[in-house]
Amino acid sequence: KVEVNLTVKAFRQLQDNAMYGGWEEGMEQCIGELGTIVQILFQGKTCRVQYTDGRIWSINRVALTRVHTFSAGDAITVLSDYNAVVDLQDGHGGWNDNMKSALGANGRIKDIDKDGDIIVTIGNKTWTFSPVCIMPLENEAVAAEIPAIPAKKSTTQPKDKASETVNEMIAKIGGHLKEQQRSQVEDIIAEAAMEGNIETVKSIIRQQPSAVDKTFEGKTALQFACYDGHIDIIKFLLESKADPNFQDSEGDSPLHFSAHGNEPNAMVELLKHKANVNIVNKKKQTPLHIAVGVTSPECIKILLKANADPSMKDFDGDTQMHDAIAQKNNESDIVKYLLESPWADFSQTNKGGFNVLHWAAMKNSKLAVEIILKKKPQMANDKMSDGIAALHLAAVNNCIEIANILIKSGQCDVNIMDKKKRTPLILCVGQGHQQMMELLIGAGSKVNAQDSDGNTALHVAMLINALPTQQEMDTEIICALLEAKADINIKNKDGELPLDLAGDEKTKQFMISLAKKAEAKNLQTTSRGIGIPPDWEPMTTSVRFKRVPLSPNAGGMMQKEYKMVAEKFNKTLGQATILQIERVQNVYSWETYQL
Repeated sequence: KVEVNLTVKAFRQLQDNAMYGGWEEGMEQCIGELGTIVQILFQGKTCRVQYTDGRIWSINRVALTRVHTFSAGDAITVLSDYNAVVDLQDGHGGWNDNMKSALGANGRIKDIDKDGDIIVTIGNKTWTFSPVCIMPLENEAVAAEIPAIPAKKSTTQPKDKASETVNEMIAKIGGHLKEQQRSQVEDIIAEAAMEGNIETVKSIIRQQPSAVDKTFEGKTALQFACYDGHIDIIKFLLESKADPNFQDSEGDSPLHFSAHGNEPNAMVELLKHKANVNIVNKKKQTPLHIAVGVTSPECIKILLKANADPSMKDFDGDTQMHDAIAQKNNESDIVKYLLESPWADFSQTNKGGFNVLHWAAMKNSKLAVEIILKKKPQMANDKMSDGIAALHLAAVNNCIEIANILIKSGQCDVNIMDKKKRTPLILCVGQGHQQMMELLIGAGSKVNAQDSDGNTALHVAMLINALPTQQEMDTEIICALLEAKADINIKNKDGELPLDLAGDEKTKQFMISLAKKAEAKNLQTTSRGIGIPPDWEPMTTSVRFKRVPLSPNAGGMMQKEYKMVAEKFNKTLGQATILQIERVQNVYSWETYQL
């Protein structure tokens, strides 16, 4: 939970930059109102914040003040506004009217799933809510009366949320069966299928063949057997004409249950009996979606061999390829199997507008990018609706390996522009990514390209360096741009030169001097041709090293360098007192570092 505690003017100043989403009409709402971070972009510099009216804004992280962070066991209260909660639940577990009793009620957080949705226990009920729908319970006396959540016991590997839900459902049904007197055929066959009791299953079906598709709590014996992988029961039920494509109230088929249970052998039997490999449940998930979610390479291989389509979108708009690439280990065989399928359509986009290549670049999946470009090299320059291409995404997120793969593909335009005419170089400079900048310049990026505001990369570097929150930005970026012949005489649409953004006269003079040296190709280098930092004080060849004291009051680039180094110390040694900072100039060490 966060809020903005700034004046409109100060808030607008922090927002008035494209990298933070810019300023939009109505953003005054964010000031003083509690919101929830639902997504973090650009390595934490921009946050997507949702408010209780459902609106979502992209906000500069610097403008946000943290109010509360949710954890398992926290006491909470649910919003009481019915219409607001129903709308906010869309995409976060949904809404059903049985949840009405939770409105305005107090409870505790049982768990937080991988998507950030909150699993809440209220009384003897458990619900999944969007984090925007709940608030921390401030009244300690009331919070103390809410029962604590028992510690979870687990003997299995964690799976995705959908599979956890199925696990809980199966356990619950098993408990119901053991608690009650079993007299109905469907009760008995369900328990037998779950426990692997083949003789009981055979006895019932032989006496009453129509019982093969009878349901207990909406599930057939075949579904229970598939979840637990009881192959002998599965074979017998299928031979007894059990429906391999029966769908329960959630739309899950036996093949879905096999995927939830990570049972590849069950899948093989179902597919032999013409189970629909691309059948979808009510969340529009295929069995392949589920297999990806539980990270089961064996299940995925079997489904793909049976012509499962890895390009089908679920309710959230994600294909199985998007899901696999979004996983923590996105260099796995799972990604390889999916992307190498002949049915893989990399042009499919999710709700965010990312096709599979864009998503792979965004998620820094080297394997995925390599496979896609090998099969479809022409996709390197495909753009999203805002003109963003894969190289833009790699540049802004500092995914150097991805950028290198794209550039070496041979078809990637290093000067490609988005709708605001920003090149990858301009975007990476805006994020302060020096190594990425050097890669792009080396690959032929135009250092003097201008965006729709007329700003070059040098303008952007100076603008970012002038922000109070960004004064620690490495001065080497500015120097590197000047060494690459960035033009200090280009004006943006406000009539400003990069020099006008320098902030002090010493910095201006340094920039002018360095620009002249670059133009005259008079830059100092080592004996191996490595460029020596232009802000170093002169050294004769007989001097092996030189210690140069930096000062916070020196002005110019030296003052910026002092602040940058001091900031790095303050982040890691916050209680230390800085007495002095010195730059040690050693040509051999510098050359070794560069090489």
